[in-house]
Amino acid sequence: MESSLYIKAVLSLLFVLSLLGVVAVVLRRTGLMTNMPARISNTEKTLAVTESLTLDMKHRLLHIQSPQKNYLVIVGGAQPVVVDVENRIDIAEAIQG
Repeated sequence: MESSLYIKAVLSLLFVLSLLGVVAVVLRRTGLMTNMPARISNTEKTLAVTESLTLDMKHRLLHIQSPQKNYLVIVGGAQPVVVDVENRIDIAEAIQG
């Protein structure tokens, strides 16, 4: 009698853990988890954090690179602050124009 009770408990635990796994996968794919980005079908990444510098215990300076512009952003306070924006010029465009 007791062995069947243990088997039911283990099966119930496995069922609950599998339900939690399904919910986690659904939340991850829809982007509802705050620390996990939604999966994008496009594999080309357009933004990149190329450098990071710790300013103090709370603030960090990030160099963010996109195809058109470079950004310097201070994060860690109440709101992120954009310090500098640099326009990137394509060499082929500069030679032609």
